Order: sequence, then structure tokens, then C-alpha cells
Amino acid sequence: MVRIWKRILPSEVTNWVLFEPGTVVLCHETEMSPAQYAVSIIKAWGPVRPGTNLGDFSVRETDSIQGWIVEYAHEHLANYVSPDEVDTEPSAALVGLIGREKRAADSRSRNIIHVDIADFP
Repeated sequence: MVRIWKRILPSEVTNWVLFEPGTVVLCHETEMSPAQYAVSIIKAWGPVRPGTNLGDFSVRETDSIQGWIVEYAHEHLANYVSPDEVDTEPSAALVGLIGREKRAADSRSRNIIHVDIADFP
């Protein structure tokens, strides 16, 4: 997953945290460490609440790798869904639900597997 995100993220994104099922949190300047910031974001914005912006998602393809990026109401959260994770004909709804479930799992476990820091204060 780390290699995949390094290919997907734009070069100007230099600070990010990856959770175990695959949610990435982009970290920006804050008084918190990147890990603390990421946990605070996934805790607040990770749970799925249908009928609210916490249930919403958008799906887009990426030019750098096969698969899709699932984005959410919070602009610093995203998931990657590979073609291998979709058993049927892919649709934006199906891909989005797969990504959203990863985000929900990360909000429960909050298990960080990688911190990428290039220029954090």
C-alpha cells in the first residue's frame, strides 16, 4: 500500500499517514504530530453515518495506477480500491462502498502502518 500511495499522491503531498486497511490521511501543518493528526481525523471523520456527509463519497480513476481513489467530505481522507477488490463489473457505487468500508474499519482500529514525513515542522 505504501508503494501504491507514493505513486498516486501528487509530489507536493509530502506528509501523510496510512492506516492498516488502507485509509490515507494527508497531514498539514498543525501543532500535533502527523500520527496524532491522522488519528484525530480518522476518529472524527472515519465512522460511516448514512444520510450525513460521513456516508458520502466520490470515486475517481487515477492515471498513475489501475484502480480508483475514493474521496470523502473531509479533503484529507482517501482510500485506494484496486481492481482485484471488485468481483463484479465495477461501478462508482460499488467501488465507493468498498473504500468507505475500509475507512470505517480504520476508524475503529486506528492502526497506523506507515508515516511519511518530508517537511513537517
